[in-house]
Amino acid sequence: MLAFVITPISFFLWASLLPSLSAEIRTFEIDFTSLAINMVSILLVPLILGMLVAARFAAIAKKIAGPIRILSMLMLTGFIVVAVLNNQEGFAANLGEVFWIVLLHNGSVLIAAYFFSATLKNDEAVNRTVAIETGIQNSGLGLILIFNFFDGNTAMAVVAAWWGVWHLISGFAFAAFVRSRITRQTVQS
Repeated sequence: MLAFVITPISFFLWASLLPSLSAEIRTFEIDFTSLAINMVSILLVPLILGMLVAARFAAIAKKIAGPIRILSMLMLTGFIVVAVLNNQEGFAANLGEVFWIVLLHNGSVLIAAYFFSATLKNDEAVNRTVAIETGIQNSGLGLILIFNFFDGNTAMAVVAAWWGVWHLISGFAFAAFVRSRITRQTVQS
């Protein structure tokens, strides 16, 4: 729930710590109020609505969970496709620079979050949830912010688009690995 506050603060904090980014960030004009309104409407409102529906209308929430999941995947895929199509040259030119960084960052976060949770002696379901929630960042939100507040900055869009593609791959691969691991443990027991 704090993501709508932490995201803009984090952006400005990290940008200010890197001299090369600090000068570039100053060339962008970002209206903090517009950014906050966007973050609230994209993150907070859907979260609260989802929690309210789940709490008050559990049967309906259970019925619509599958279609909502599919819709959200289609929306994320749509954002990524639009970002790639609108930035084909930049994507081709810059993907090599960010390919391994995104891959290593995401892989290490998935693994570290899973084992950190396991170290705390959480249930297996909690370990998987912590890993997925920590390892899968919101690239769709990133793309929306890039297009709305950074004039579709190509370098930023390349990172967010590749991140979105890689999250789909790594998320499904991680889920398949964990499921197979649990199945093997169940069979061996």
